[in-house]
Amino acid sequence: MSRPWDIPPVWFVLAALCVWFLHRWIPGAQLWNYPWTLAAVPIVTSGLLLLFWSAGWFRRQGTAIRPFAPATFLVREGPYRFTRNPMYLGLVTMLVGGAVALGSATCWLVPLAFAAMLHRRFVVREETFLAACFGDAYREFCRHVRRWL
Repeated sequence: MSRPWDIPPVWFVLAALCVWFLHRWIPGAQLWNYPWTLAAVPIVTSGLLLLFWSAGWFRRQGTAIRPFAPATFLVREGPYRFTRNPMYLGLVTMLVGGAVALGSATCWLVPLAFAAMLHRRFVVREETFLAACFGDAYREFCRHVRRWL
């Protein structure tokens, strides 16, 4: 049974705090400084836009956004034409932007670990869940759309 706090946005906040913690306390090499850190702005913005664009398609179709909630519709439009997990990709992209903004080498560990955690904790289980709900339609979707990029 899923706990109310065990959802990707909560894990994202924890990961963002880890990025800051590593930068502050265990930064490693400083890979770049201002003005190169400004490259984070379009990266974070694109991740945020992807997240909201994706969630908007779920709302439009009236299906649940929360992982493992009853799915009523298989969304294949908008960003789902390019990736099966655009909301997760948006969260990872924002963490990459955070690592770019801070410029510390150790910050890069977090987006990688976060993507692996999302994959193991949510993506794999959701794929099984969606295949059970939508059968051949979901399997066909998987054949044509990549999991991440």
